[in-house]
Amino acid sequence: MRSLEKLAIASFMLLSTNIIFAQQRFNRTLSPEAQQERIEKQVENYSDKLQLDDLQKALLKANLEEFSQKQLDILQATGTREEKRASLRDLRAAQDRELSEFLDDEQMTLFDQIRQNQREKRRGSRFQKRDPQ
Repeated sequence: MRSLEKLAIASFMLLSTNIIFAQQRFNRTLSPEAQQERIEKQVENYSDKLQLDDLQKALLKANLEEFSQKQLDILQATGTREEKRASLRDLRAAQDRELSEFLDDEQMTLFDQIRQNQREKRRGSRFQKRDPQ
């Protein structure tokens, strides 16, 4: 009987630990400093690939800062997953409209391609983590 109790307690602790770690991964947000560093890297990456001038770099940085914060606000808000997804879709459309004001058509097309490649790369890495083949 004692070993059954110990097994039940150990199972409960293991299950609790997994739930806690899953919640921490889900609620993970970057510190303001790490967020700023990430935006700086994005600006440099896009700047090189899109051949941005100094004004475009400054506008892109402001755009990324603004929309990163709005995205974080949406993700932290209450609501269903579908509501958040729709809000994020609307936010990306608004960001694209703003970007098209200072990027030419060729730069905008390349920006979309880069963003799509990044999205596919993230999705691929997610599935590789889940499927250890």
